[in-house]
Amino acid sequence: MKIEGTGVFDDLWQALDDKSIRGIVLEGGSRSSKTWSICQALYLTGLQSPKRIAIARFRRTWIKPTVLDTFKKVLQSLEVWEDEAFNKTDLIYSAHGSTFEFYGLDDSQKLHGIETDYFWLNEAIETSKDDFDQLEQRCKGKWILDYNPSTDEHWIYDNVLKRDDVVLIHSTMLDNTFLDQHIRDKINSYEPTPENKARGTADEYKWKVYGLGQRSRREGAIYENWQETKEFPTGYKWKAYGLDFGFTNDPTALVEVLYQDGKLWVREVLYETGLTNADIARKCGLQRSDEIIADSAEPKSIEEIRRAGFRIRPVAKGQDSVRSGIDKLKSVQIMVHQDSVNIIRELRNYAWKRDYKTNAVTNVPEDDNNHCFVGSTKIITSNGELNIRDVSVGDMVLTSNGFRKVLKTWNNGVKKTIEYTMHFDTFSLSLRCTPNHKIKTNRGWIQIDKLLPKDKIYLSNGLTGKDINCTMERDISAEALKDCIGLFGSFIKERFQKVMTFITLMATVLTMKLRISILSNLPFTREWRVKRDLKRILSLQESSNPKELRRLKNGTQAKKEGNGIQITGEKHGLTVNDSERIVSNAEMNTKHIFLSEVNTAITTARLKHLERGERENVMVYDLTVEGQHEYFANGVLVHNCLDALRYVAMEKLKANAGKYTIR
Repeated sequence: MKIEGTGVFDDLWQALDDKSIRGIVLEGGSRSSKTWSICQALYLTGLQSPKRIAIARFRRTWIKPTVLDTFKKVLQSLEVWEDEAFNKTDLIYSAHGSTFEFYGLDDSQKLHGIETDYFWLNEAIETSKDDFDQLEQRCKGKWILDYNPSTDEHWIYDNVLKRDDVVLIHSTMLDNTFLDQHIRDKINSYEPTPENKARGTADEYKWKVYGLGQRSRREGAIYENWQETKEFPTGYKWKAYGLDFGFTNDPTALVEVLYQDGKLWVREVLYETGLTNADIARKCGLQRSDEIIADSAEPKSIEEIRRAGFRIRPVAKGQDSVRSGIDKLKSVQIMVHQDSVNIIRELRNYAWKRDYKTNAVTNVPEDDNNHCFVGSTKIITSNGELNIRDVSVGDMVLTSNGFRKVLKTWNNGVKKTIEYTMHFDTFSLSLRCTPNHKIKTNRGWIQIDKLLPKDKIYLSNGLTGKDINCTMERDISAEALKDCIGLFGSFIKERFQKVMTFITLMATVLTMKLRISILSNLPFTREWRVKRDLKRILSLQESSNPKELRRLKNGTQAKKEGNGIQITGEKHGLTVNDSERIVSNAEMNTKHIFLSEVNTAITTARLKHLERGERENVMVYDLTVEGQHEYFANGVLVHNCLDALRYVAMEKLKANAGKYTIR
């Protein structure tokens, strides 16, 4: 049997063969191949002679998605996994007379009663010394512990590593030659380099623990008011589910939250990447009457799940909604079900950001407000285009759901930015921002630095290189008249009816604005879009005013018609005093078209190439928008996000005299 192993496997196999060694401890960073190498080594050990090998983790429910999943993948890579050899009820795999038995330490009566030849305690940093002692005293052979050193004090350091019959194998991701580059890049982003600090991804604690595999303690933790629990109440005052959408990089998280006895009881329901809205509806297992509170930045996803029959609504967010949600969660006791491994991990790791110059703990959560644009970035507002540095609280900015109020503006200081140029089939556009700012694509919200060719980017519906705000109105009118000649031919008597209609509806709208100047206030509006929209008005006007048009053929109107032709020919254009009713109808029709454009503000374009330009340290800015976590920056839809648990807290709890009451 051919084994493709890393250096970690080589060291482990050598230690297993050393008769002077009783215990083997694998300490190191994330993705250093610890778990994979142990699965390989223990399987080969079981092939040599029949053995009973116990594999344990703190909770039995954590076994399947973690160590058991890796064990199965290792055997599949060796082409030896057999479904019929696995007992799904007892979680036991049998091969060549050996058994590989998976246990949770929470089933202590069952685990402590067995005798083993080998045992492996996965993620041992979560366990107690008593658990380890019970396993070791019933083990006839060797044992293995592995962990990421996420604390600087532990019984393993004090009571195990000091033994003469124990060997320590230290590893980092550099020892794993098979590691995917995107995972390597993610771990490297924690390193506190000037570049990562500018991007907002630097995290000294995560770099020490997951990058270097060094012992470290998380300081400045935000949530300390939580604890694990085996129990979960059957009765409650209210129950709701929080839903945070993800897809490629970020997982979709669905969390069950109960309120009972003055406490929040929390349990993980879903935590997966790659889930579509249909997948969420199918896999959530909720009743149609269950209340779901979801990220308001995803109205399309919310509507799709609602149409699937679920009772779902967006979270209502106000000013400083992130801090508000944190404050509410910190003001109640949080009881987290012990099976919720991802919630527990996030609660442990979520901390206040440190000032990278002074290393002092700030009152800003990590990863909050790190997505930033330079001051000259153009923002589409109801008053036209503004630089982001000039946008004020109360301004209405364009989102995928129309114009929404700005609740807060952020000056995030000087950060390192990159000039990104996105090349599409017929045009290009540029954004200078921090590399971690998220862009909406067909793959979900993706950091701009990780966009790929063929990604569909969500853009403002009127995006182009020509901005009619910068064009003189008389020039627009002249262009409209020329276009009219091109559409309808020479100014001959038989066609004057069409010419009159076109000029009345198009030139008048563009020169007088008719209180509907919103068409010329939308930035990046294409010439073809103006023509398209006004052709719609033409079509609507011709059908709605037949009597007015027919009058042009009778009586003295014919003479006026001839005079109009002569004047138009002399001036290379036409001006007509039309009835108030025609102008009013043109205005109404144009407003109707505008509203439909606002409600469908998004279009998509396929990215051909992302070009990274020069780097520059500049002052950067961001916005918090009412009911949305998005807005258009230089015509591109950009985003910020919250977590599922906070959505429920924001909706279901409200402050009242220093205490929280139920809504």
